[in-house]
Amino acid sequence: MPDLDLTVGAKMVPSSSALPRCRHCEAPLTTLFADLGATPVANDYLTSKRRYDAEPFYPLKAFVCGTCRLVQLQDFRRSDELFREDYAYFSSVSTSWLAHAQHYADQMVPHFDLGPASQVVEVASNDGYLLQYFKERGIPVLSI
Repeated sequence: MPDLDLTVGAKMVPSSSALPRCRHCEAPLTTLFADLGATPVANDYLTSKRRYDAEPFYPLKAFVCGTCRLVQLQDFRRSDELFREDYAYFSSVSTSWLAHAQHYADQMVPHFDLGPASQVVEVASNDGYLLQYFKERGIPVLSI
């Protein structure tokens, strides 16, 4: 793949033993798809005790695997560090968002003629708030 500026596409990063590896095929991730800089962890609210402490920022980089083409974020923290018992956001607690998701499923099932032979895949599916409405209709789902 050619070396491209990030504003127009992918950019090759230098080869290094410290490169992240693909979650699917284990190939080194050498193609940087998007670098969104550093960001704090979403929904990681500071306690009153920590309100004057510096908030940690982490790199937000998306890589594309040159072997299997899976696009993935670079890992910087373990999932159990991000989704603790005080994690503040779960989609399925918002009644208006659930109503929107159900309405969307109600429209998409006939629009795409979805049924038991179909499969609905949701990337970044959080807690499954959307897929439940397809699953209850007997449509196989995959949450990523």
